[in-house]
Amino acid sequence: MPSYAEVVDKKGTVLTSYEIPPLPENVNPPAWNSFLAQRLESPAFFFGEMLYRRIGAAGGSSRLREALQKQIGPGFSSSLQAGQILVLIALVLSAITFVWSRRAEFPARRAWAWTAGVFLLGLPGFILFWLAGERPRTVPCAACQRPRKIESERCDHCGAPWPVKPADGTEILDRPPLPL
Repeated sequence: MPSYAEVVDKKGTVLTSYEIPPLPENVNPPAWNSFLAQRLESPAFFFGEMLYRRIGAAGGSSRLREALQKQIGPGFSSSLQAGQILVLIALVLSAITFVWSRRAEFPARRAWAWTAGVFLLGLPGFILFWLAGERPRTVPCAACQRPRKIESERCDHCGAPWPVKPADGTEILDRPPLPL
């Protein structure tokens, strides 16, 4: 829709009229925070949003068709780069998650479930795993100083049992009675 600027005299008659050209779409580069946010979102959201736009454009939505054309048309190289970075980050984080969960001795099914979740959710999924993932409680072994699970009777590394508590006089009732 064109815009006009008119020069008018005191009586209200138009002396000259100018057509103002439309402003360019967006001449400023994207801000760094939107650049970073696009590359740190979850891969499932990134590709799911692209699929949503494609389905919406096929359904007749002009707004989604324009957004899809912007993403696939002039912004295709940026979208391709962001998609590659998202998948690469998700792969690295899911590999770290799998190794970490196996070292924490999760069952294989739970380790693979966390790995798949981190791959789909990316950095937010990794943060969720880091905050919510169960970890076995350990203490240093008295004999070898390596981490030892609290629930186990013997150390997994050296086989030492739990150390006996030194006598301090409170265990009188635990001892067998003395012979008379």
